[in-house]
Amino acid sequence: MVYGLRTTRADPATAHIPCVALSANAMPQDVSEALAAGFDEYWTKPLNLQRFLADIDALAAALG
Repeated sequence: MVYGLRTTRADPATAHIPCVALSANAMPQDVSEALAAGFDEYWTKPLNLQRFLADIDALAAALG
């Protein structure tokens, strides 16, 4: 998961794209590690629809 993020962040053409981790691993350590690695958000399964929609709006707004 983190390898793909590193590749995305290293390429100037894609570095600005928001990246979200989606996982069934919901332990606080899993979330902390993913966010520390550079993910913009961390969603867990089952997906919380209200949070998903709010995060999508926020991430799209950040792109301009």
